[in-house]
Amino acid sequence: MYNIAISNNNKTRKKIFLLNLMFCISFFSMSQNKYPVFKTESLTIAFPKYIDGCMIDSIHTKNDSLIYNINGQIFKSNAGHIMVISEGFNGATKKETPWETLTELVAAYQNKDVDKIIGLYSANSQNLITTLLKGDSSKVFLDYLSKVKKVDVLIGFEYLNGYYAIIETDYGIKSNYFIKENGVYKISALDDKGTMAWNLSLYCKFKPEPLLKPIILTQIDTINFKDNKDFSAKLNKKGNWLIIFKNNPGEPIMLRCMDNFNGMDMNNEEGLITVKIAGKFFFKPGLYSLYIVESNFPATMVSETMIKNALKKDIFVKKY
Repeated sequence: MYNIAISNNNKTRKKIFLLNLMFCISFFSMSQNKYPVFKTESLTIAFPKYIDGCMIDSIHTKNDSLIYNINGQIFKSNAGHIMVISEGFNGATKKETPWETLTELVAAYQNKDVDKIIGLYSANSQNLITTLLKGDSSKVFLDYLSKVKKVDVLIGFEYLNGYYAIIETDYGIKSNYFIKENGVYKISALDDKGTMAWNLSLYCKFKPEPLLKPIILTQIDTINFKDNKDFSAKLNKKGNWLIIFKNNPGEPIMLRCMDNFNGMDMNNEEGLITVKIAGKFFFKPGLYSLYIVESNFPATMVSETMIKNALKKDIFVKKY
């Protein structure tokens, strides 16, 4: 009886060991899935209102800035990285946060798993996504998205009745909208006519930095209406924009050029810009002051901030 008891106990121990082993393997597999931390806090985002493409939003404008107060999160460095299949994602999540659902969505697109993709959308969005994924252009659409290798969340925030995410992928800045449905986060279509999400997306695209003063390499003292003269400057940072304007706040800038912009920057060396200043930029003869500033984003309108941070150069315009 004693020996039999030992034998049964060994069997029980083996069963317990096997169950524990299976649990550990399952837990280890699940633990390999990594997602960005999901949290909500009150944040303020302020950036220049004159970034090219920004929509007018008077309610959220103060002086030269757009200011948005959000409940959400901003990710720095790679803290918002979304795991892809090649990094070991096993394809399943609990969809307890927008980032879990987004991770599952990215994997489904990579696998071209149409039914899986559709299942990740909210009930009121499934007809729309089904039409897109099973329509005439579905193969091109899926082939395109299946090649994505990089997905990083930049900003997430509560928006309308859901949660809005601005992400960066191989294909540029994109966005996703989530709603909670039956206790889990689902992707949802959003017919948004507001300006906030659009403007924040441009903020994420350009990541505006403080304006800089470039080094002027050529000086134009005089110009007539028929002239086209070279103007050169050295940038503080390669890839930046050179912006030239008059002292007219709220008016369109006179000229802007990105470093190595084909057809406009006549200097092929990175960090050096040469553009043409045309006499026709000026409407009548006289003494003008030109303002020159460097930025890491394209500006559209003259602002007080730009004037304050610019170099000032006088030029005399002659008729002939």
